[in-house]
Amino acid sequence: MKRRNFIFGLGALALGSIYCGAVMSEEKIAVYPIKSLAPVRALVLYFSQTGHTGIYGELVAATLAKRGIQVQALDYRKVEKVNPVDFDLLIVGTPINYMEVPTAFNKWLAHLPQMNGTPAAAFVSFGGKGSNVNNTLCMLLDSLAAKGCVPVAQAAFCNMSTYAPTWSLGNEARTLAYRHLPNEETFSQVRSFAAAALENTRAGRKLSYKREFEFSGLFKGGVSIWASKALTSNHHIDKSICIDCMQCVESCPVGAVNQKAGSINTDKCVACLGCVNNCPVGAMNMSYMSKKLLGFKRFCEGHNIVIMHPQDKA
Repeated sequence: MKRRNFIFGLGALALGSIYCGAVMSEEKIAVYPIKSLAPVRALVLYFSQTGHTGIYGELVAATLAKRGIQVQALDYRKVEKVNPVDFDLLIVGTPINYMEVPTAFNKWLAHLPQMNGTPAAAFVSFGGKGSNVNNTLCMLLDSLAAKGCVPVAQAAFCNMSTYAPTWSLGNEARTLAYRHLPNEETFSQVRSFAAAALENTRAGRKLSYKREFEFSGLFKGGVSIWASKALTSNHHIDKSICIDCMQCVESCPVGAVNQKAGSINTDKCVACLGCVNNCPVGAMNMSYMSKKLLGFKRFCEGHNIVIMHPQDKA
Protein backbone atom coordinates (compact mmCIF):
# COMPACT_ATOMS: atom_id res chain seq x y z
CA MET A 1 0.00 0.00 0.00
CA LYS A 2 1.36 3.41 -0.93
CA ARG A 3 2.14 5.73 1.97
CA ARG A 4 -0.06 8.50 0.53
CA ASN A 5 -3.07 6.18 0.24
CA PHE A 6 -2.45 4.79 3.71
CA ILE A 7 -2.40 8.24 5.33
CA PHE A 8 -5.44 9.39 3.34
CA GLY A 9 -7.42 6.31 4.37
CA LEU A 10 -6.44 6.69 8.02
CA GLY A 11 -7.45 10.35 7.99
CA ALA A 12 -10.82 9.61 6.42
CA LEU A 13 -11.58 6.92 8.97
CA ALA A 14 -10.53 9.22 11.79
CA LEU A 15 -12.96 11.92 10.61
CA GLY A 16 -15.73 9.34 10.72
CA SER A 17 -14.76 8.46 14.27
CA ILE A 18 -14.84 12.13 15.29
CA TYR A 19 -18.46 12.35 14.16
CA CYS A 20 -19.48 9.07 15.77
CA GLY A 21 -17.77 9.94 19.06
CA ALA A 22 -19.41 13.33 19.27
CA VAL A 23 -23.01 12.11 19.34
CA MET A 24 -22.80 9.80 22.35
CA SER A 25 -22.00 12.00 25.34
CA GLU A 26 -25.21 12.17 27.39
CA GLU A 27 -25.39 10.60 30.83
CA LYS A 28 -27.20 7.28 30.76
CA ILE A 29 -29.19 5.29 33.29
CA ALA A 30 -31.37 2.22 32.74
CA VAL A 31 -35.13 2.58 32.46
CA TYR A 32 -36.01 -0.92 33.68
CA PRO A 33 -36.35 -1.68 37.39
CA ILE A 34 -34.05 -4.36 38.78
CA LYS A 35 -35.99 -7.61 38.60
CA SER A 36 -34.73 -9.02 41.91
CA LEU A 37 -33.15 -7.35 44.93
CA ALA A 38 -32.23 -10.73 46.38
CA PRO A 39 -29.97 -12.34 43.76
CA VAL A 40 -29.25 -16.04 44.14
CA ARG A 41 -27.47 -16.96 40.89
CA ALA A 42 -24.80 -14.99 39.06
CA LEU A 43 -23.19 -15.50 35.66
CA VAL A 44 -19.70 -14.17 34.93
CA LEU A 45 -18.82 -14.09 31.23
CA TYR A 46 -15.46 -12.92 30.00
CA PHE A 47 -13.26 -12.78 26.91
CA SER A 48 -9.65 -13.55 27.78
CA GLN A 49 -6.76 -13.82 25.33
CA THR A 50 -3.56 -13.90 27.38
CA GLY A 51 -5.20 -14.70 30.71
CA HIS A 52 -5.55 -11.41 32.56
CA THR A 53 -9.28 -10.93 32.03
CA GLY A 54 -9.86 -14.55 32.92
CA ILE A 55 -8.00 -14.09 36.20
CA TYR A 56 -10.21 -11.12 37.07
CA GLY A 57 -13.38 -12.91 36.02
CA GLU A 58 -12.62 -15.96 38.13
CA LEU A 59 -11.81 -13.75 41.11
CA VAL A 60 -15.13 -11.92 40.69
CA ALA A 61 -16.84 -15.31 40.77
CA ALA A 62 -14.93 -16.40 43.88
CA THR A 63 -15.81 -13.16 45.66
CA LEU A 64 -19.51 -13.58 44.93
CA ALA A 65 -19.41 -17.25 45.98
CA LYS A 66 -18.00 -16.25 49.37
CA ARG A 67 -21.08 -14.06 49.78
CA GLY A 68 -23.44 -16.96 49.28
CA ILE A 69 -24.14 -16.50 45.56
CA GLN A 70 -24.29 -19.48 43.21
CA VAL A 71 -21.86 -18.52 40.45
CA GLN A 72 -20.96 -19.84 37.05
CA ALA A 73 -17.91 -18.26 35.37
CA LEU A 74 -16.51 -19.03 31.93
CA ASP A 75 -14.96 -17.62 28.78
CA TYR A 76 -17.76 -16.68 26.40
CA ARG A 77 -16.33 -18.98 23.73
CA LYS A 78 -17.09 -21.94 25.98
CA VAL A 79 -20.73 -21.03 26.51
CA GLU A 80 -22.98 -23.81 25.26
CA LYS A 81 -26.31 -24.26 27.02
CA VAL A 82 -26.03 -21.37 29.44
CA ASN A 83 -28.99 -18.99 29.25
CA PRO A 84 -28.25 -15.57 30.82
CA VAL A 85 -31.98 -15.07 31.43
CA ASP A 86 -31.80 -17.76 34.13
CA PHE A 87 -29.47 -15.65 36.31
CA ASP A 88 -30.16 -12.83 38.78
CA LEU A 89 -26.89 -10.99 38.12
CA LEU A 90 -24.72 -10.79 35.02
CA ILE A 91 -21.09 -9.65 35.06
CA VAL A 92 -19.18 -9.25 31.81
CA GLY A 93 -15.48 -8.58 31.27
CA THR A 94 -13.18 -8.03 28.31
CA PRO A 95 -9.75 -6.64 27.46
CA ILE A 96 -9.61 -3.33 25.61
CA ASN A 97 -8.71 -4.14 22.01
CA TYR A 98 -7.77 -1.27 19.72
CA MET A 99 -9.24 1.18 22.22
CA GLU A 100 -12.70 -0.42 22.39
CA VAL A 101 -14.59 -3.63 23.12
CA PRO A 102 -13.23 -6.37 20.82
CA THR A 103 -15.36 -6.57 17.69
CA ALA A 104 -16.09 -10.31 17.90
CA PHE A 105 -17.11 -10.08 21.56
CA ASN A 106 -19.40 -7.11 20.96
CA LYS A 107 -21.09 -8.96 18.10
CA TRP A 108 -21.59 -11.97 20.35
CA LEU A 109 -23.18 -9.81 23.03
CA ALA A 110 -25.58 -8.44 20.43
CA HIS A 111 -26.96 -11.95 19.91
CA LEU A 112 -27.78 -12.54 23.58
CA PRO A 113 -31.49 -12.75 24.46
CA GLN A 114 -33.39 -9.89 26.06
CA MET A 115 -32.79 -9.75 29.81
CA ASN A 116 -35.10 -6.93 30.84
CA GLY A 117 -34.40 -5.96 34.43
CA THR A 118 -31.35 -8.17 34.95
CA PRO A 119 -28.70 -6.25 36.89
CA ALA A 120 -25.40 -6.23 35.04
CA ALA A 121 -21.86 -5.08 35.80
CA ALA A 122 -18.97 -4.60 33.38
CA PHE A 123 -15.20 -4.59 33.73
CA VAL A 124 -12.31 -4.17 31.33
CA SER A 125 -8.63 -5.00 31.52
CA PHE A 126 -6.05 -2.75 29.89
CA GLY A 127 -2.31 -2.68 29.40
CA GLY A 128 0.03 0.02 30.64
CA LYS A 129 -1.40 3.54 30.70
CA GLY A 130 -4.46 2.45 28.77
CA SER A 131 -6.40 4.28 26.07
CA ASN A 132 -10.09 5.17 25.87
CA VAL A 133 -10.80 3.17 29.02
CA ASN A 134 -13.93 4.96 30.25
CA ASN A 135 -15.52 4.98 26.80
CA THR A 136 -14.82 1.28 26.31
CA LEU A 137 -16.60 0.59 29.58
CA CYS A 138 -19.50 2.74 28.37
CA MET A 139 -19.59 0.79 25.11
CA LEU A 140 -19.80 -2.47 27.06
CA LEU A 141 -22.54 -1.10 29.31
CA ASP A 142 -24.42 0.15 26.23
CA SER A 143 -24.38 -3.37 24.79
CA LEU A 144 -25.81 -4.76 28.02
CA ALA A 145 -28.41 -1.99 28.31
CA ALA A 146 -29.51 -2.72 24.73
CA LYS A 147 -30.52 -6.15 26.01
CA GLY A 148 -32.58 -4.61 28.80
CA CYS A 149 -29.95 -5.12 31.51
CA VAL A 150 -29.65 -2.63 34.35
CA PRO A 151 -26.04 -1.45 34.85
CA VAL A 152 -25.07 -1.53 38.53
CA ALA A 153 -21.25 -1.36 38.58
CA GLN A 154 -18.18 -0.86 36.40
CA ALA A 155 -14.42 -1.11 36.85
CA ALA A 156 -11.14 -1.14 34.94
CA PHE A 157 -8.06 -3.15 35.93
CA CYS A 158 -4.52 -2.46 34.75
CA ASN A 159 -1.94 -5.08 33.81
CA MET A 160 1.14 -5.34 31.62
CA SER A 161 0.53 -4.62 27.95
CA THR A 162 0.05 -7.62 25.67
CA TYR A 163 0.40 -5.69 22.41
CA ALA A 164 3.26 -7.49 20.68
CA PRO A 165 4.46 -4.63 18.40
CA THR A 166 5.27 -2.58 21.52
CA TRP A 167 8.26 -4.69 22.54
CA SER A 168 8.98 -6.25 19.16
CA LEU A 169 9.73 -2.83 17.68
CA GLY A 170 12.29 -2.04 20.38
CA ASN A 171 10.26 -0.39 23.16
CA GLU A 172 10.43 -3.09 25.82
CA ALA A 173 10.73 -0.56 28.64
CA ARG A 174 7.21 0.70 27.98
CA THR A 175 5.85 -2.78 28.70
CA LEU A 176 8.23 -3.82 31.47
CA ALA A 177 7.33 -0.75 33.53
CA TYR A 178 4.11 -2.64 34.38
CA ARG A 179 5.57 -6.11 34.83
CA HIS A 180 4.48 -6.09 38.51
CA LEU A 181 0.80 -6.02 37.50
CA PRO A 182 -1.57 -7.52 38.33
CA ASN A 183 -0.68 -7.57 42.02
CA GLU A 184 -2.51 -7.82 45.33
CA GLU A 185 -3.74 -4.24 45.01
CA THR A 186 -5.27 -5.13 41.64
CA PHE A 187 -6.97 -8.16 43.14
CA SER A 188 -8.32 -6.04 46.00
CA GLN A 189 -9.89 -3.74 43.39
CA VAL A 190 -11.47 -6.73 41.67
CA ARG A 191 -12.98 -7.97 44.94
CA SER A 192 -14.33 -4.50 45.68
CA PHE A 193 -15.92 -4.33 42.24
CA ALA A 194 -17.63 -7.71 42.70
CA ALA A 195 -18.88 -6.69 46.15
CA ALA A 196 -20.20 -3.38 44.79
CA ALA A 197 -22.09 -5.13 41.99
CA LEU A 198 -23.82 -7.34 44.54
CA GLU A 199 -24.48 -4.58 47.07
CA ASN A 200 -25.87 -2.19 44.45
CA THR A 201 -28.16 -4.92 43.16
CA ARG A 202 -29.51 -5.61 46.62
CA ALA A 203 -30.01 -1.91 47.24
CA GLY A 204 -31.65 -1.34 43.85
CA ARG A 205 -29.01 1.22 42.89
CA LYS A 206 -28.62 1.84 39.18
CA LEU A 207 -25.34 3.03 37.71
CA SER A 208 -25.28 6.21 35.66
CA TYR A 209 -22.44 6.53 33.18
CA LYS A 210 -21.25 8.96 30.54
CA ARG A 211 -18.78 8.92 27.68
CA GLU A 212 -15.96 11.44 27.66
CA PHE A 213 -13.85 12.83 24.87
CA GLU A 214 -10.47 11.15 24.57
CA PHE A 215 -8.20 11.75 21.61
CA SER A 216 -7.19 8.08 21.29
CA GLY A 217 -10.85 7.25 20.81
CA LEU A 218 -10.72 8.88 17.39
CA PHE A 219 -8.67 5.91 16.20
CA LYS A 220 -10.55 3.12 17.93
CA GLY A 221 -11.81 -0.11 16.46
CA GLY A 222 -11.94 -0.34 12.68
CA VAL A 223 -9.57 2.57 12.20
CA SER A 224 -6.73 0.96 14.15
CA ILE A 225 -7.51 -2.56 12.98
CA TRP A 226 -7.33 -1.40 9.36
CA ALA A 227 -4.04 0.41 10.00
CA SER A 228 -2.56 -2.56 11.87
CA LYS A 229 -3.47 -5.01 9.11
CA ALA A 230 -2.01 -2.63 6.51
CA LEU A 231 1.33 -2.83 8.33
CA THR A 232 1.17 -6.61 8.83
CA SER A 233 2.61 -9.27 6.54
CA ASN A 234 3.94 -12.82 6.45
CA HIS A 235 1.16 -14.16 8.69
CA HIS A 236 1.33 -17.96 8.72
CA ILE A 237 2.28 -21.00 10.82
CA ASP A 238 5.77 -22.47 10.52
CA LYS A 239 4.77 -26.14 10.46
CA SER A 240 8.39 -27.23 10.93
CA ILE A 241 8.29 -26.11 14.58
CA CYS A 242 4.55 -26.24 15.29
CA ILE A 243 3.73 -28.68 18.13
CA ASP A 244 0.01 -28.98 17.30
CA CYS A 245 -1.08 -27.55 20.66
CA MET A 246 -3.96 -25.72 18.92
CA GLN A 247 -3.53 -22.63 21.09
CA CYS A 248 -3.69 -20.44 17.98
CA VAL A 249 -7.03 -21.92 16.96
CA GLU A 250 -8.51 -21.67 20.44
CA SER A 251 -7.42 -18.06 20.89
CA CYS A 252 -8.73 -16.79 17.54
CA PRO A 253 -12.17 -15.20 18.09
CA VAL A 254 -13.14 -15.27 14.41
CA GLY A 255 -11.97 -18.70 13.25
CA ALA A 256 -9.30 -17.34 10.92
CA VAL A 257 -6.60 -19.91 11.73
CA ASN A 258 -6.25 -23.12 9.70
CA GLN A 259 -3.71 -24.96 11.82
CA LYS A 260 -3.62 -28.04 9.63
CA ALA A 261 -2.74 -26.04 6.52
CA GLY A 262 -0.60 -23.55 8.42
CA SER A 263 -2.52 -20.66 6.92
CA ILE A 264 -4.44 -17.62 8.14
CA ASN A 265 -7.54 -16.15 6.51
CA THR A 266 -6.29 -12.58 6.53
CA ASP A 267 -9.68 -11.25 5.37
CA LYS A 268 -11.35 -12.62 8.50
CA CYS A 269 -8.43 -11.76 10.81
CA VAL A 270 -9.13 -8.87 13.19
CA ALA A 271 -5.46 -8.38 14.17
CA CYS A 272 -6.12 -9.24 17.82
CA LEU A 273 -2.68 -10.95 18.00
CA GLY A 274 -4.11 -13.80 20.08
CA CYS A 275 -2.54 -16.42 17.83
CA VAL A 276 0.92 -14.85 18.07
CA ASN A 277 0.69 -14.14 21.79
CA ASN A 278 -0.42 -17.64 22.75
CA CYS A 279 1.89 -19.76 20.61
CA PRO A 280 4.35 -21.33 23.09
CA VAL A 281 7.09 -22.06 20.56
CA GLY A 282 6.99 -19.12 18.17
CA ALA A 283 5.55 -21.13 15.28
CA MET A 284 2.99 -18.44 14.49
CA ASN A 285 4.68 -15.96 12.19
CA MET A 286 3.53 -12.38 11.79
CA SER A 287 5.60 -9.41 10.70
CA TYR A 288 4.72 -5.84 11.64
CA MET A 289 6.47 -3.15 9.61
CA SER A 290 8.62 -5.99 8.26
CA LYS A 291 9.80 -7.03 11.73
CA LYS A 292 8.77 -10.42 13.14
CA LEU A 293 6.59 -10.18 16.22
CA LEU A 294 7.52 -11.92 19.46
CA GLY A 295 4.44 -13.32 21.23
CA PHE A 296 3.44 -12.49 24.80
CA LYS A 297 4.19 -15.95 26.19
CA ARG A 298 7.71 -15.94 24.82
CA PHE A 299 8.25 -12.31 25.83
CA CYS A 300 7.37 -13.22 29.43
CA GLU A 301 9.65 -16.26 29.35
CA GLY A 302 12.52 -14.14 28.05
CA HIS A 303 12.15 -11.73 30.97
CA ASN A 304 11.34 -14.33 33.65
CA ILE A 305 7.88 -12.84 34.16
CA VAL A 306 5.26 -14.96 35.90
CA ILE A 307 1.74 -13.49 35.91
CA MET A 308 0.45 -13.35 39.46
CA HIS A 309 -2.77 -15.15 40.41
CA PRO A 310 -4.90 -14.51 43.52
CA GLN A 311 -5.04 -17.27 46.13
CA ASP A 312 -8.83 -17.08 46.37
CA LYS A 313 -9.60 -17.69 42.72
CA ALA A 314 -12.65 -19.76 41.82
